[in-house]
Amino acid sequence: MKEDVRIIKTKKNIEQSLISLLETKDFRRLTIKDICQKAMISKSTFYAHYLDKYDLLEKIVTTYSQLVSDEIAMRFQPEQQTHIVTNFHNFESILLGNRQVYKTLLKIHEPEADLSAKLEHIFYEHSLEYIKAKEQKLEVPKEFLASIYATYVMQLLAWMLKTGETSKVLPVSELLQSTFDL
Repeated sequence: MKEDVRIIKTKKNIEQSLISLLETKDFRRLTIKDICQKAMISKSTFYAHYLDKYDLLEKIVTTYSQLVSDEIAMRFQPEQQTHIVTNFHNFESILLGNRQVYKTLLKIHEPEADLSAKLEHIFYEHSLEYIKAKEQKLEVPKEFLASIYATYVMQLLAWMLKTGETSKVLPVSELLQSTFDL
């Protein structure tokens, strides 16, 4: 059964209110009252949709990490002829389209809602799967290479969100690709 449009709008309002508040206030100092005031809702409305602020944050992080994961899953197919680092361009629009949200969420490191950790894990898992599927003889462990890739993409992501562009740092991508022949 589909969710009522009013419920969808209310949840979106609550989520946007939390993101807005996080731009100026530390997550641990935020209260449900702060979120409700910003969203112009009652506490009972908040609790009708979320258990607490941690549940709200976890749902937001899950949504935004899933956007990246879905796009990455499509791009990391072994049959594709592009290099794995080049695939970063393919989901750049998702990140830039939600730039402020990603910038804000990447600063929060709660155990169950750490977007940075989730994204790095996504990049690691997809790149490891890709590397294994290529069946190349590598002189370094595949897991190590996947770890380098995930760390690199997280740095590229941080740079892109900070500056709004990646063209000046892409030569590093080419170097990384050619070094490991991916």
